[in-house]
Amino acid sequence: MRSVLCRSASRFAAGAQLMTIVPVMQLWIEANFKEGQVRNLRIGQPVSAVADLYGSNVVFHGRVGGLSPGTGSAFSMLPPQNAAGNWIKVVQRVPVIIFLDPEELVAHPLRVGLSMTVSVDTHQRDGSPGTSATAQASASAAPSPDE
Repeated sequence: MRSVLCRSASRFAAGAQLMTIVPVMQLWIEANFKEGQVRNLRIGQPVSAVADLYGSNVVFHGRVGGLSPGTGSAFSMLPPQNAAGNWIKVVQRVPVIIFLDPEELVAHPLRVGLSMTVSVDTHQRDGSPGTSATAQASASAAPSPDE
């Protein structure tokens, strides 16, 4: 749990965020792959990830849980559209949800917002290329489908 932003006898406006709860045993990675790199990604493919926190000595394992239904810029507050009609091709990033092995998280805890290097084994292509697991993974308290 992050720091609590309330104290005894404090008053708050409706809808104000008072605390954030993060289920540290059910963490996932949101890896932003270039649009050309997601061509062969399938749900269920094995993943290896290295956190900058631990270095290359600790390798986390997981699996692809889903792909976002759109690029990061498509859902941004200010989409990058030029009002003058000038369109410049920019390689977009597609968020990919990766579920991590909970046993490895016990041995080497991670925290929200850390940088990681991710590698997906794309040889196995019998899974779904769709976005079925993304809706479940996008909520901050969503459990891993293994539980």
